[in-house]
Amino acid sequence: ESDRTPHPRIWMLNKDTQWVPAVAPMHFDKPEAGVGPGLEFARVMADADTSAVIGLIPAAVGGSAIDSWQPGGYHDQTKSYPYDDALRRAKAALPAGKLKGILWHQGESDSKPTLVGSYTQKLEALIKRWRRKEIKRILTHLPPANWAAAMRKR
Repeated sequence: ESDRTPHPRIWMLNKDTQWVPAVAPMHFDKPEAGVGPGLEFARVMADADTSAVIGLIPAAVGGSAIDSWQPGGYHDQTKSYPYDDALRRAKAALPAGKLKGILWHQGESDSKPTLVGSYTQKLEALIKRWRRKEIKRILTHLPPANWAAAMRKR
């Protein structure tokens, strides 16, 4: 229920690049969008600094592999360009404030044994690209190493 109750100092950039009160679901990459850490992270930040107004820029692409998160990278399932679209949305949000960081919650698509070995290198390259764009803080969250095995047991 709290995900649908707006916090007075937490806003999100909607699909049409308009600022609206942040409520779940925030993401619009698929008809049945999943959840991410953004809204709860913003609540914790707002509680920690009662003067902060927080703007979230949802740019999730559910099911995307890290290879699609590079300039020109394409994600066929959602018919989108994740990296390019995220940058476009961030630029659209900038007149309203400063971009302080990125919450990165991705990795399930890269948990296959044939892909996991190169993930760290690809994530580091992505972070370097963002830092060249003057984004200094990036918080990452990856599933535990045994995540894929645990999911197969279900």
